[in-house]
Amino acid sequence: MLSWDDEARRLDLGVRDLAEALSGSRDLAPEMVRTLAARARAGREAHQAWQAERSREDDGFRREVGVSWTAAVRGWTCRVTGRVDGLGREGDRLVVEEVKTSVLDGARLARLRWDDVPAWVSQLHLYLFLVGASGAGDPLGRLVLVSLADGSRHAIDVPPDPDVGRRVLDWLDALVVGREALLADRRRRRASAVPFPHDVPRAGQSEGAERIRTALEAGRRVLLVAPTGAGKTAVVLQAALGAAFAEGGRLFFATARNTQQALALQTLRLLAGRGLPLRALGLRARARSCPAGLGGCDPEICPFAVDYHVKVRDGRLVEHVLDLGIVDPDALEALAVSAGVCPHALSMDVLERSDAVVGDYNYVFDPQVRLRRCFGEGADPWIVVVDEAHNLPDRARDWLSPSLDANRLEDAARALREVGEDHDPFAELADAVLDAVLDARGGATFPDGTQLVEPDLERFRALRDRMDTLAPSWALLAWDRRERGLPRPRRLEGDEREDPYLAVSRDLLRFTARLEAAGDETVVLLAPEGPVLRLWCRDPSAWLGACFEGLAGSVCQSATLDPEVHGALLGLDGEAVDLVRLPPVFDPARLAVVVAPGVSTRYRHRGRDRVATAGLLDRVVAAVPGNVAVLFPSFEHRDQVAGLLRLEGRRPLVQERGMDDAVRERILLALRRRRLDAPPCVLLGVLGGVFAEGVDLPGDALLGVVVVGPALPAVTPEQELVRAWFHARTGDGFRTAYLVPGMTRVVQAAGRVVRTETDLGVVVLVDQRFLQHEYARCFPSEWTPIRSARPWEEVARFFEDHAPGAVR
Repeated sequence: MLSWDDEARRLDLGVRDLAEALSGSRDLAPEMVRTLAARARAGREAHQAWQAERSREDDGFRREVGVSWTAAVRGWTCRVTGRVDGLGREGDRLVVEEVKTSVLDGARLARLRWDDVPAWVSQLHLYLFLVGASGAGDPLGRLVLVSLADGSRHAIDVPPDPDVGRRVLDWLDALVVGREALLADRRRRRASAVPFPHDVPRAGQSEGAERIRTALEAGRRVLLVAPTGAGKTAVVLQAALGAAFAEGGRLFFATARNTQQALALQTLRLLAGRGLPLRALGLRARARSCPAGLGGCDPEICPFAVDYHVKVRDGRLVEHVLDLGIVDPDALEALAVSAGVCPHALSMDVLERSDAVVGDYNYVFDPQVRLRRCFGEGADPWIVVVDEAHNLPDRARDWLSPSLDANRLEDAARALREVGEDHDPFAELADAVLDAVLDARGGATFPDGTQLVEPDLERFRALRDRMDTLAPSWALLAWDRRERGLPRPRRLEGDEREDPYLAVSRDLLRFTARLEAAGDETVVLLAPEGPVLRLWCRDPSAWLGACFEGLAGSVCQSATLDPEVHGALLGLDGEAVDLVRLPPVFDPARLAVVVAPGVSTRYRHRGRDRVATAGLLDRVVAAVPGNVAVLFPSFEHRDQVAGLLRLEGRRPLVQERGMDDAVRERILLALRRRRLDAPPCVLLGVLGGVFAEGVDLPGDALLGVVVVGPALPAVTPEQELVRAWFHARTGDGFRTAYLVPGMTRVVQAAGRVVRTETDLGVVVLVDQRFLQHEYARCFPSEWTPIRSARPWEEVARFFEDHAPGAVR
């Protein structure tokens, strides 16, 4: 790994750091699932066996010989070091021998020439150069290929590259130029005063930004509680960018939804428009950005992976993207596709030079996906803003709770056997993992049949080792099928992008890794349907706390952040955490909150009260002189009531399960651009969904929200385990497992109504539970709820009182 000492103007790097660059690598590398430990072990064993044999053959043979070379480049001292696998002698000349392992068997290895393996040859050329520069004359080069398939070896004499010295100096020069550009970026950031993105800050925004920046510069974490419409994105971006730039660091704005990313990028554009030199990038998931629809990189089947490095270098694509300033995923994807390169890979290259990045939570916190180049050891200092941070604990639970699905394993085994007998060993591994799932036995059983089980960790470790052993054979088989033009195994049902063997391997690796790392917070469940063997992380705070600890700073922000509950779940309940609150920006008199206790939305009462619920909703909607969102705790409850609604004189907009971005945008556009000659809209959606959080509907886009019930999570084995875990620790597991998540959805939904100082609207809460103290204590402090058995009358009276020309 490159090691820079900027004060001493020194660069230390290894031969391997240079080899790939000098090999002329053109394509993106295809994926092969195998543990790092297995790769290292296989290579180490092959090297040791070969070195022992060479030592027996040649008394003068030397193994693991250290070499180095130093050059002055643009005032920097650049030192290249490496370790030669073996040094022998033929006559009066040294022989530099480099050992590489391959998945090919002996017969296939014997057909290889030195120019078939440019990356390995490049590394050998570098060793020849370093050994020759040490005064050893003109050494010979030999590449020794060892088959992991059958243990056979193939030696290839490699002619020297007389131009390698010049190419090394050219590449070092490029590295130094790039480093100086990066240091110039840091100096530019340090010298940049971050302005406020809007003309005039609202009340409390300047003070809030100052408190956040002061906390970050003191190395403290921040929990930011800000009512909807308080402008927290503008506040936190000014503060966090200022703190990051002062330390020469960078900012990552992490979101739970794509809709939240647009607002962050727009605010960054406003900052750039006020003169801040800023380069920002919006990230999109690999699967969603893949123009070939593959979700993985393989030059054999994806044209956007072919010649990737050449196209990026010759087209100066990274520089071109950086010159655009603030780049959203659509713009980057369009540019990448027009250049014929992978958008995701290009975004990763651009990220290295970006001042700010906007992307999903998983890039920071998911153990399988997190960007180690940003958040690993030795990375630049990053400040991370977690938007709508109340969503992060549930997302983290999902990442830390992998599963093995019997149906998916059976489908993978079938898909592999359909191809032919040569795929049987891989199908047998899928069967063996399936057997481990089916053999799981447990103790306690929940009403739905889910069992708590004690998995056999050693059995899963053995399966992982078996997968490692098969990995070279799988790569060899895939190589053969490509060479012969044979079809690949079909993709798994419901996942057109996933190779069946790679799917099994990934699932097994993730499950075993998390099982090994699990503590008391994690249990193992066997769900009867499938069956599915699943880890369940009841409390993600240890993992999240460690992630936050590795950052230069963090701000977790939300309108519905409960400092006690969410702070503990986020692992941010220590002394080095500051709580910052922004005041509401709107006049509380412009928001009416009405509690309608006349019907029950409890699960056991929904069928009984569905007619009464529909009648109440019709009357409330009719009393609102504009667009209304009626939000239910679930799609099932919505569908149970929706068929009974009349909604006279209204245009219904229905949130469907799994709707795509285009349909969602059409619904938002219908709300935001309502024509005066058209009937008002009624959105029938769900709490916690894409229309209830993270979207802006200011002005008359939405005049009312009707919340049908407190949206407590369903009582499931998983939620009951969370409740029991926190009850043992806090004495109030119901609050953590059910109450706070449910009421967070309620308050988030209500926040869609009043977004600015001039907005006007009503929130109607349907259910008698909203009158109970434990629920009402979750309301924002600026609410003054009114209890009414006839809520439509309160709604009508509110809009009459606030009509233009009304006497107040």
